[in-house]
Amino acid sequence: MPVDAAKPQLSIVVPTLNEAGNIDNLIRQVFAATENRLPIQIIVVDDGSTDGTRQRVTHWSQTHPVVLLARDDQRDLATAVTDGAAMADSDVVLVMDADLSHPPEKIADLATPVIKDEYDIAIGSRYIRGGKTTGWPLHRQILSRGATVLAWPFADARDPMSGFFCVRKERLAKVAQHASGYKIGLEVLAGSDTDLRVLEVPITFAQRVEGESKLKASTIYQYLDRLMALSGGSIGTKVLGKYVGMTFIAMLIDMFLFLFLRSQNIQLGLSHITSFFVSALVAYQLHVRWTIPANATPTKQSTTGRLVSYIILSLLALFLRGGLLGNLVEHGHWPEMFAIIPAMLVSNMVLLGVFCYLLFPQASLEHNAWLRWRVATIGCVLYVLALKLVYMGVIDLIPEEAYYWNYAKHLSLGYLDHPPMVAWLIAAGTAILGDTELGVRIGSVFCWLVTLGFVYRLASEMYDKSTAMRSVMMVTALPFFFMTGFLMTPDAPLTACWAGTLFYLHRALLGNQPKAWYAAGLFLGLGMLSKYTIVLIVPAAFVIMLIDKPMRRHLLRIEPYIGAFIALVVFSPVLIWNAQHNWASFVFQGPRRMASEPVFSEHILLGGIVVLLTPIGLMALLTAWSKRQDATAHRVHERLPKRKFAAVFTLVPLLVFVLFSLQHEPKLNWTGPLWLAIIPLISHAIRLDHLLPNTKPQLSRQIQKLWQPTLLVTLLIMGGLMHYLVLGLPGIGYNKQMRLPVAWEEMGRLVEEVEEAVEHQTHTEPLVVGLDKYFTASQVAFYRYKMRETEPEMENNEGFEHTTADHLFNGTGLMYRYWFPAENQTGRVLLLVSRSLDHLKDKRLETYFESMGPIQEATLTKYDQTVGCFYYRVGNRYHIPEIAQAH
Repeated sequence: MPVDAAKPQLSIVVPTLNEAGNIDNLIRQVFAATENRLPIQIIVVDDGSTDGTRQRVTHWSQTHPVVLLARDDQRDLATAVTDGAAMADSDVVLVMDADLSHPPEKIADLATPVIKDEYDIAIGSRYIRGGKTTGWPLHRQILSRGATVLAWPFADARDPMSGFFCVRKERLAKVAQHASGYKIGLEVLAGSDTDLRVLEVPITFAQRVEGESKLKASTIYQYLDRLMALSGGSIGTKVLGKYVGMTFIAMLIDMFLFLFLRSQNIQLGLSHITSFFVSALVAYQLHVRWTIPANATPTKQSTTGRLVSYIILSLLALFLRGGLLGNLVEHGHWPEMFAIIPAMLVSNMVLLGVFCYLLFPQASLEHNAWLRWRVATIGCVLYVLALKLVYMGVIDLIPEEAYYWNYAKHLSLGYLDHPPMVAWLIAAGTAILGDTELGVRIGSVFCWLVTLGFVYRLASEMYDKSTAMRSVMMVTALPFFFMTGFLMTPDAPLTACWAGTLFYLHRALLGNQPKAWYAAGLFLGLGMLSKYTIVLIVPAAFVIMLIDKPMRRHLLRIEPYIGAFIALVVFSPVLIWNAQHNWASFVFQGPRRMASEPVFSEHILLGGIVVLLTPIGLMALLTAWSKRQDATAHRVHERLPKRKFAAVFTLVPLLVFVLFSLQHEPKLNWTGPLWLAIIPLISHAIRLDHLLPNTKPQLSRQIQKLWQPTLLVTLLIMGGLMHYLVLGLPGIGYNKQMRLPVAWEEMGRLVEEVEEAVEHQTHTEPLVVGLDKYFTASQVAFYRYKMRETEPEMENNEGFEHTTADHLFNGTGLMYRYWFPAENQTGRVLLLVSRSLDHLKDKRLETYFESMGPIQEATLTKYDQTVGCFYYRVGNRYHIPEIAQAH
C-alpha cells in the first residue's frame, strides 16, 4: 500500500485458488464500485495458485491498497478468511468470492449498515425478494437449497450459505480457532453467543465466467461434518465408523438376550426391556472407552452421575423402540426375531443423540445456549413426531375417539355435542389409511404441525427466532399440546385454528396489516367448526381494541367486520344443522351445562391448569408478567403492546372459565388452547443469564433452570405411558374395568364372536347395545368394523350399523338417539354389553324385553396376561314400556 494511504473503513477479504482469469476484473470492479463512497483495502488470500494469480495481485499492490497473503501449506476457505481478516487494517471486514459471482456494486449496501453499527452482519442473499441465481444447473440449485435447509436452525437468515457478507473483524477472530470448511458466514452466525442483528440484501448470484468450480463430493462431506460440529455434536464423521462398530457389538448382545428370554416364555415387554438395558450399559462402556473424541466435553457430573443420567436419558430410546416393536409384532405381524432389528436400530439412533449432544457435547459450543436450545427443539420435535407415529397406530382408541369415528360414519353438517370438523378430519384420514387407529388419528398430527407452524411464526414476529424455537419446544412437550397432537378429538383442530387466529390477529392489531382480519376470520370460523370455545377470542379482541388507543382505530375500519362475516359464513353448516334440529347443539352446550347443580370447582380448574402446563409451566406463566423480564426491550412502546396482546388473549378467556367454575365443574382440557397467547412471552423470558446478570429475579432464574428437566420429565412420562399401554411396564398391571385403552380391540373381537353365536341361534341380526353413554358402544362399533380391514372373511361385518348405546333404556346416548331412534328398534334381539356387572343385574332392563338370557362374563388377554373383562346377556323382542314412553 502507498505509505500515505488513509486507514480504510472496510477491508475486503478475497480467497483465491487459480483465479488468474477473474482477479483483475474483480479488483477493477471493486474499486470502481467503492470509489468516492468507502475507503477500502483488499486482502487477497491465495492458497497455492499455479496460474499466475499471485503475480497479478502483486502487480495491483504496487499502485492500490491491495495486500497478498500467500499460503502454501493449507487449502481451507474458512481459515483463509480468518487469516485474511487478522491482517485487516479496518474494524469491518467484507468477504466475497473471486469468481465475479458476487456483485461488487452491492458492497456499499452491505458494509454501510455494519460500519454504522446498525447491524452485526449483512449478507448478500439469493433467497429473499429481489435476489436470484443465474446460470446454475438444476443439481446445483437443489444442493444449495438442501444445504440452506440443513443450516436453518443455526442462522437467522434466509441465505446463511452465502459467501458474500460483511461483519466486524472481532467476530471473525472469535470463530477463527474452530472454523473450517467452505461456509465461514455460517460459522459466524452459529458461533455467536447471542442472537445477531442480521440484514439481508438481495443480490443476483452469477455463474463464474472463468476457471473451475471448487465444489466437489468432499466439499459436501466436509459440510455435513461441520454441521454436526456446529450443532454441538461431538461424534462427527471421522469417528462415526468406530461408533457404529461398538454399537454393532452391543446390538448383537441385545438380540441374543432378547431371543433367549422369549424362548424362556418371558413376556414380550419384559424381554425387550431387559435386553435393551443390558446392551445399553455395554454400549456406554464401549463408547466412553473407545469412541468419544478428545474435543468432547463431559457434562459437569461425576462418573456415577453421568451414568445415572445416561440411564434416565436412555428411556427415551427404550420407549420409542417399544412402540415400533409392538407395532411390527401386533399390526405388521412380523416374527419377533425380525421385528427387534429395526427397533434396535431406531433406539441406537436416539442413543447416538444422547451421547454426542447431551452427555458429551462439543467443547467449542459449551456457552452457546441459544444454539443448544435450537438444536434441542429440532431433536425434540423429531423425537415426538416419531413417537406419535409409531404409537398412534398400535394404541387402542380412547372412547371419545371411537365416538367421533362414529360421527365420521354418519357425516353431517353438525352433531349434538360437537361441531363437525373432527368428523370431517377422521373421514379424510380413514379414506386414505383405512378404518384403523392410524387412520383415525393422523389428522391430529396434521393439526399439531399446523399449530407448531403458527406458534413459530407468532413468536418470531413478536420477538425473534430463538424465542420462536423455544415456543415450538413448549408446544411439542407440554402435556396438553402433546396429547392434542396424538388423540383425534375436537381439541386438535381447535388448537390449530386458535393458533392461526392469534397469529393473524397479531398481524392485524400489532403489525398494522388490516387484510390479516380476513385470515383471522377464516381461522375463527374453522375453529368454531371444531369447538365453540374459540368464540372466547372475540371478546378478547374487543377488549384489547377498547383499552389500547392505537388499536382502537380498528373498530372504525371495515376489515374486522368483513373478517367476522367470513367467520360466520364458514360456521354456517352448524347453523343450518341446528336450525333443522331445534337448536339442539346450542342448547346442549349452553343452558344444559348451566342447569347443573351448583358446585364450587376453582380447585379443579387450577388442578387442570397444573396438569396441562406442569407446575413449572404455571410458575413460569406467573413470573413472565414481570416487567424485569423484558429488560432487553429498550423502549416501552416496543414491549407493552406485545405484553398487552399476550395478557388480554390469555386472561379474558380464562376469566370466563374462572366464573364458570364458581358454580360448575370444568373439564380438564378446556383451558388448553388459551395458553397459546402467552407461550411466546414465557419463551422470551428464557434468555441467557450471563447477558442480563442484574435484571432477572432470583425466582425467575430458578424456574428457567428447571425448564429443561421439566420438559424431559414430561417426555418420559408421555413415552412411558404409551409404552405401558402397548407392551406394559414391569410390576404394573392393568385395571380390569377397562379404564385405559388397552384391550378394546380384543373386546370388539369377542363381542363379534358372541354376536355371531346369537345370530346363529336366533336367525336374526342382533343389535349390540353398550350400557353406558357412548364408551362401550363406540369402541365395540369401531373394533367390530375394523375387522373388515384386517380380516377379509369379515368383510360383511356391519359394526357401527348394528351397535348403539343406552338411550334405548332411557339413558343419555348422545348422537345415538339420532342414529338409532328407540322406537325403530321394537321387536329386535339385543345383545347387551357392559363393563359393569351391576348394569346387567338392573331389574328395570327386564321391563324392556319379553325374555332375557343369563349374564355371562368374558375375560380379555393380551401378550399372555389378563387385561380386562366384560359382561353380556341377550334380550329378546325389545319394546319400550309404558312408563318409559310417558317419561
